[in-house]
Amino acid sequence: MSIYVISFVLGIASSVAAAFLLTYIANRSILRFSFRRVLRDILKLRRLLEADNYRPDLLVGIDRNGSIVGSILAGHLGPSSILSAHTQTTRKSDGYRELVLSDAHNPPVGSLAGKTILLVGCFVDTGKTAEAVYEYYKARSDRPDVRVAALYTSPSPILKPKYHVYVIGRDINVSMTRVMHKMPWMSEEWKFSFAGER
Repeated sequence: MSIYVISFVLGIASSVAAAFLLTYIANRSILRFSFRRVLRDILKLRRLLEADNYRPDLLVGIDRNGSIVGSILAGHLGPSSILSAHTQTTRKSDGYRELVLSDAHNPPVGSLAGKTILLVGCFVDTGKTAEAVYEYYKARSDRPDVRVAALYTSPSPILKPKYHVYVIGRDINVSMTRVMHKMPWMSEEWKFSFAGER
């Protein structure tokens, strides 16, 4: 083989390797969810609520990630406190998975009459968790007005949030799992199960 053929092959190989390396670096740096970025997204969510003239009386954070987002959102909307709805998934003997709210989450009967409640999730992936919390509040005897909001949602969850900032896969072209991993509060020590936090 001539020196020109070898040079040509090495040139092509190095160009391909460089392109893969640059793509890898760009993808890692593009999807960096700093606290500042998440705060900007929370403020966008607040603007969506304000544009709809919606001021909830109470915020309910769905699981831990939603409680973080809900607490920050509450600080920018006005409610002085939020509730946290923790869900539990149990597998039945027939293989069916049942998703229920923890017994610790149980506002007194009658305390939500005439109230507007915003359920806040950080992520809505399948929508099963948001749906379980939503159905709990809709079935209450004190009949609060309930809406759902999230920073990030999949394109077609079971229960689509009325208010959301980004659709994962369309507005942000990565998987929901990757977005979850990139939250600023996620660390090596964070103890969670993705199935329970989705």
